[in-house]
Amino acid sequence: KVAIEDKDESVKMAAVKKISNEENLANIALTEDNAKIRSIIFDRISDMDILENIALNSKKADVRLDLVNKLDDEHLLKQIALNDSDKIVRSEAVKKITDEKVLLEIISNDDDRFVRQIAVKNIKTPEELIKIALEDDDQFVRNHAITNPSITDEDDFKYVAINSTHEEVAAEALSHITLEKNFIDILKNAKLESISKSTLDNIDDLETLIRIVLANEDEEFSLRALNKIKVE
Repeated sequence: KVAIEDKDESVKMAAVKKISNEENLANIALTEDNAKIRSIIFDRISDMDILENIALNSKKADVRLDLVNKLDDEHLLKQIALNDSDKIVRSEAVKKITDEKVLLEIISNDDDRFVRQIAVKNIKTPEELIKIALEDDDQFVRNHAITNPSITDEDDFKYVAINSTHEEVAAEALSHITLEKNFIDILKNAKLESISKSTLDNIDDLETLIRIVLANEDEEFSLRALNKIKVE
């Protein structure tokens, strides 16, 4: 009773440290406003069923958030990430999740952009990141996917630059291209005309430049190619 009601933090801490019954500790944690006290309580509870009960049933978001910061059990973190009503609690849980199946479920279903962005950051499979970059409805989620450092292969960036219908994603992918043959492929095949035309400064292949001039599909673009030929 002292542990629950005493207003003096030091007294309450001392009382909590004397309690060994984990269910009693959990009951205190469910309503405790003092973060330091909650931290001590969570350190003293080892029963995962009790911790799960707190995580899923506490009505106080800050209690659930403190618990997430203490947890390393991915099964429980998954439940919190998928089901908690508070986006900050979900986001902190997502930060600790490595299971890509769960992360992809969150990216597909969570209604908060920030939570989904964090999930994208934890994805390590380039194929999944490419799919998100090309298909996700949210611009910021797409951008987090294409800038994820797990995408390293230039062929992957070329694929995105060619197939993306989103300017910001295609431009980011294009910024990772270094080989002239890839610039030429993007020039010929990019779905976005602006991306196709952006390749010209990086193309010196005479045959390609002549084809652009002869096609004369865009006067300004053809003139740029012709000027490059003259310089050469």
